[in-house]
Amino acid sequence: MEVKRMDRRVWYVLKILLKSNEPYTMASQIQEELAAKYDSHCDIKTIYADINKINGFMEEVFNISSYIQVKRKRGYFIEKGILADAQLRFIYDTLYSSGALSKQEGEALFEKITALSPKSQIDRLHIEEMRSQSKPLFIKMNVILQAIHEQKTIIFEYVRYTINQDGKVLAVKSENGNYEKDSSGHTYFVSPYEVMMHSGHYYLLAYNDVRKEQLSIYRIDRMDLVRTTKLKFTDIREMWDMKQLERQAINMFFSNEVIDLKFLFDKEIFRSIVDQFGDQLIVKPDVSGNYVGEVKEVTLSDGLIGWIMMLGSRITILEPSSLKTKVIQRLRESLDHYH
Repeated sequence: MEVKRMDRRVWYVLKILLKSNEPYTMASQIQEELAAKYDSHCDIKTIYADINKINGFMEEVFNISSYIQVKRKRGYFIEKGILADAQLRFIYDTLYSSGALSKQEGEALFEKITALSPKSQIDRLHIEEMRSQSKPLFIKMNVILQAIHEQKTIIFEYVRYTINQDGKVLAVKSENGNYEKDSSGHTYFVSPYEVMMHSGHYYLLAYNDVRKEQLSIYRIDRMDLVRTTKLKFTDIREMWDMKQLERQAINMFFSNEVIDLKFLFDKEIFRSIVDQFGDQLIVKPDVSGNYVGEVKEVTLSDGLIGWIMMLGSRITILEPSSLKTKVIQRLRESLDHYH
């Protein structure tokens, strides 16, 4: 019991420093708060020893020297946690902008990530309250990941979107389910294989017995009432080239065509080109003083066409002809709006 009381007191000392509204906290103030808030009584030397233990732990585990610092005649302070300001801001912005997480899930996750970050550091981030999002993701993800690990089948309902006569977007249950016990067609029955992320959303790659020789893909935030079953798990992964099947499933979900892209572009937009394609990009100089870019296996999507149109005359598609045709068609449609 004595060891547990000691460990708890060390955490209380750290908690007091992390939550402090003041730039500095004297050891005597820590002593007073320990007694008032946590009914923990000790002398000043014990607090010094506890702070040394915390610093030793942080240096050993996170390679942070002087996690808790001291300024003479002013007191102790924690300038930053285990992550830098920029890292925390990036994590927050990623959680905030995710369409997959609910508001509560995003806030709870950020609170855990910042458990060892001082209040002063959080205040420096100038963050806003997270906006309300969709249904909880993590509950569904936990069920799916556990099912994948234990090779269990799952059933779920799937939401699709439609537009009513008034132009409002409505969420409706899909009626293409394959679960024999549900005559309404609302319930899907699959053997889950992998979870992947694409464009800020999580997707499940799974085997659906309606499609015998290919994978099916489902957006997890659109899956509802996800639960495991005791029905037989079908594993086709040893029978097929999984990477090829995964690619086929992804391409079918996001686009019907994968292309090898070749284009002429103005050197002034080089950064935009690199941002779009990263290390997939191969660049060759052109006699005109501009560059020719080549990228293999690009998904031909509306997003790609929109990006090309945004760059206007600074980019010219050379290959394939199917993409050139689509861009020309899109440009003509845009012009028609102004006639």
